[in-house]
Amino acid sequence: MIRSRLPILLLCGLSIAAGGCAGYFHDRVKDASEMFEFGIGYSMGVAVNVRATKLAQVGVGGYSGEWAGLRDGSFATWIEERTEFGVTPLYYHEVFRKSDELIDIHHPLFWDPGHEQFLNDLFLLTDRGFFEVGLTINTVLVGVDVSFELAEIADFVAGLAGLDILSDDAYSVPSDILLKRLQSRSAWKRYAAARALRRATGYDFGYTLFTVRDEHTEDQIQTRRLWKRALENSGD
Repeated sequence: MIRSRLPILLLCGLSIAAGGCAGYFHDRVKDASEMFEFGIGYSMGVAVNVRATKLAQVGVGGYSGEWAGLRDGSFATWIEERTEFGVTPLYYHEVFRKSDELIDIHHPLFWDPGHEQFLNDLFLLTDRGFFEVGLTINTVLVGVDVSFELAEIADFVAGLAGLDILSDDAYSVPSDILLKRLQSRSAWKRYAAARALRRATGYDFGYTLFTVRDEHTEDQIQTRRLWKRALENSGD
């Protein structure tokens, strides 16, 4: 009996510094839920995209409509508009997403003032990860999107040993650390911290993912202030 509990005890021991066993197991479930994503849309347009990471993708077309499925580890509904075309390394796309359950995305194409710094998809942070493998098809009124997140799979495996390689753990990381990450110069770290805070606290202050990479938009600064104030008032 003691021998059978040793693996669990070991994992808990590794996670104590990161917030204890409860937070550790919650984060491992979260990581597992983010390894695979799918969506079905009632969406007008014609488009196709095939990607085996951002280093190998091809696509063309556009669509706009209402979608539902598994995103960021949660079942959600969202409104999405997307245009894309090209072949790696010359691949370009824009995407706008609005959702009550997910972080909104504002990714404009062709130098929309204040947001666009790089056009090429290789250098942009949007809803598709650099190591994502997937397929998106939209045919007139119906859309389907399926993807595997290789980085999330690696994050889950590393997480079993207590390593958070994507800096997106929500339950075993103190809120003040997550707030600090919202000030990072890395757009990815800010996005991961916002997702973690949203999941761990239940608060939603309208954090939006922009394509701007090395500076904070006023929207992001304001949502950080609101999170900070709410956490202080709750005594967290």
